[in-house]
Amino acid sequence: MTKAEREAFFDQVIAPELGRLGQLCEERGISFLAMAEWAPGSTALSLTAQADRGAAMHLAMWAARCRGNADALIGEIARLCPAEGQTVQ
Repeated sequence: MTKAEREAFFDQVIAPELGRLGQLCEERGISFLAMAEWAPGSTALSLTAQADRGAAMHLAMWAARCRGNADALIGEIARLCPAEGQTVQ
């Protein structure tokens, strides 16, 4: 499949299913994260985040949102760690 074909498949088949799963999770108080990549740098993210999510989910969500930007992820880690009682050296 070409990049365009993979993206179209994602948009037509996968994205609606992820939306459905996200809605089910949201309705039941479950944080949900899915990221798809149909070509390097071409991604889509589906997430629902509960206010009481744990540090692991928080970091996974930020890693996905940063889309490979290590500086942004490190900044988020530095911000989150003190709130979780951890130190960043």
